Amino acid sequence: MTRAGLIVACAVISSVAQAQDRAAIYQLIERRCEALIQGSPDDMANLGALGITLPNMCQCIASTVNAKLLDSEVTTLQGSGAPPPRVDALWTAARGFCAVTLRPKS
Repeated sequence: MTRAGLIVACAVISSVAQAQDRAAIYQLIERRCEALIQGSPDDMANLGALGITLPNMCQCIASTVNAKLLDSEVTTLQGSGAPPPRVDALWTAARGFCAVTLRPKS
């Protein structure tokens, strides 16, 4: 294999590994979302008042947060389980975005 071929092969393997890490992180964020919202009667009531289901809200939040994480943050989160410092800000922004986006149109 040529040097260029080896570099391309390594890039493809790295991309596949990164995609697998993001898929695992998505599930982690989604489960955490469900646990947090279910643990708060106020949050559950707010979802009901907005007409949004818990699974839809958590799927939206997980997708939004995951899309905004840097590759290095995904790797760190996957390795140590420790959330990056900016995850709270991402979570808050995603929660607001999802509440507006998922709310049924009148």
